[in-house]
Amino acid sequence: MVDTFRLTHGFWEAKDERDDLEREIRRKLEQGYPRNNIIFQAPERAILVSIARATRHGYKCDASSRCGVNL
Repeated sequence: MVDTFRLTHGFWEAKDERDDLEREIRRKLEQGYPRNNIIFQAPERAILVSIARATRHGYKCDASSRCGVNL
């Protein structure tokens, strides 16, 4: 996620419903993905990884509400 000054504030990795989200997170982090402010999202669930730890698990409410998350 980049602001109008092109400064990076976070990353977004989308997975599909066939993926095991926790396994994919471990695999991506082992491959060198950023370990700070990255959201791994599957169709029904999202996990925020901040400073190399999963800090918040969220579930999608609907497309318009973003479950109270402001990006």
